[in-house]
Formats: sequence, structure tokens, C-alpha cells
Amino acid sequence: MNAELEVAGRTQKHVLELQQLRLASSVAIAFLCSHFHVATDGESLKNLLQGLTLHFDSSTKTCQEFEGLKSHFPKNVWP
Repeated sequence: MNAELEVAGRTQKHVLELQQLRLASSVAIAFLCSHFHVATDGESLKNLLQGLTLHFDSSTKTCQEFEGLKSHFPKNVWP
């Protein structure tokens, strides 16, 4: 049972890391597209917007993807 919980914990951590990476990548792509006025097709825009989706955890009142993203910046950048 402990081994199953350990694997589940690692899997959950891996999924969170992937979600954070997807958010960071989507933010960067959205910025570049906006800054350089890059037109995208509908499917690419849909994928980009899905990558910007945040998952709010009502029990902790946080968004783990955003918290992970914030951890890569100086503390004084975010309120």
C-alpha cells in the first residue's frame, strides 16, 4: 500500500510539474504573439488558451500551477 501511495504522489507531482511547464510556455508564447502581432489559426489559438487554463483548489484557495510559476521569480514581483 505504501508503494502505491508513493507512486501516486510522484505521479501527482509530475502532473503538476507538467501543468506548470505548460502554463509557463503558454504565457511566453502568448506574450510573443501579442508583442510581435503574430496571427494564429483557430486550432493553435485554442491550444494556447487551454495552456493558460488555471486549476483553482477550493480547499487550499490556491492555484498550484500559478504558485509554481511564481516560485521562479523574485518575491517582490507578485503581491
